[in-house]
Amino acid sequence: AATHGTGAWLVPFVGAILVVSSEFALVFWSASVTSERFAVDDSVAVITMGALISGIAIGRLFGRGVISRLTPYAAAMSAIAVALAGFITFFASPVYPVAVLGLFVNGLGLSIVYPILATRILAAFPGNTERGSQLTVLAIGTSTGLSPLLLGVLAGQMELHLATLIVPVYLVTLAVLLTLRRI
Repeated sequence: AATHGTGAWLVPFVGAILVVSSEFALVFWSASVTSERFAVDDSVAVITMGALISGIAIGRLFGRGVISRLTPYAAAMSAIAVALAGFITFFASPVYPVAVLGLFVNGLGLSIVYPILATRILAAFPGNTERGSQLTVLAIGTSTGLSPLLLGVLAGQMELHLATLIVPVYLVTLAVLLTLRRI
């Protein structure tokens, strides 16, 4: 029932924007935040972003098992929980290596959520995969266009470490939306 009817694509569409925006925030800021917080060289801080990207890549490669064993809702909520746990570890870590591990775990969680949402968008248009594909690409494009603007405004208004709190705001918002409309 969640894949049929008017608006069945809307929650997954908004969710895709939130997930990709979360990835953008951490890709843009993780190196700077760790450089400032842990006084590591800029060249070392770049490794931080690499840990996030590695988590995303490994999650996309091996996340199929999670996705195929659970309902889309359960898989998405589990992945959101993993992403939040990783973010909390990154944000609260007193030492650099643990922060890097937190970003890796965050990347694992984020990597699983997006494909689930993309399949839900496609499922909303049975027999018209072109329409579903267009909306999936539009979600990515919207994130690509709006994220740098919003992130720039946030970074100008507060300490960068605190600005990263937009990530759990995005993820909790997504969890609430998914709960309201079981995908």
